[in-house]
Amino acid sequence: MNFTGRLAISPPPYMQPTRVMMVAAAVQAVRALEHDLTGPLELDPHMHEWLAKGFRELLGENAHWLDPPTHDAW
Repeated sequence: MNFTGRLAISPPPYMQPTRVMMVAAAVQAVRALEHDLTGPLELDPHMHEWLAKGFRELLGENAHWLDPPTHDAW
């Protein structure tokens, strides 16, 4: 299941970016706590851009999978 609650079947290499984001978010959270920052944080945009670029390259012709679903998909 993906973050939107929809079922998603992905080959293992395609799941790696999720793990990378989770580690990056954990490191970012620790750094925020070291500066007494609390509350929700967005993932560092530079991290997101770097990861999205590489993942789109990995997906190749299937990069459209990353586009938001259309309204009728729900």
